[in-house]
Amino acid sequence: MKLALYVLLIVSCIASCKKTIEKAQEAAAIDAITSGYWIVTKFQKGSTEITDSFSGYKFQFKENHTVDALKSNVIEMSGHWEADVSSRTIDANFTNASSPLTFLNGRWLITNSTWTSVDATLTIDGEKRELHLKKE
Repeated sequence: MKLALYVLLIVSCIASCKKTIEKAQEAAAIDAITSGYWIVTKFQKGSTEITDSFSGYKFQFKENHTVDALKSNVIEMSGHWEADVSSRTIDANFTNASSPLTFLNGRWLITNSTWTSVDATLTIDGEKRELHLKKE
């Protein structure tokens, strides 16, 4: 009986520690995402490179899960974003956006990231998109 109680206590502690670690990882990711401005250094849509379409844009992600797309330092459009640290994904949505912002909509799989850069991929209708962001 005592052994079962100890095992239950240990399992509870492990589960609690795991949640604490996940929350710390999420807080660190949110901090990295929301500090500073991000620029597109590469955007590949299928076999077509369209990085130049993002020239002059920078993006500011905010803690309230909105993101501003600025062109020439003026907010052109605001959207919504949501990160999932455990699945290494980020959802982006610019409602009623036109090109090139519409190409950012969807659930991106983060393939590599540092405090100052992010590489991500997204596949829509069989077309692979590659995005490289760098902190300005």
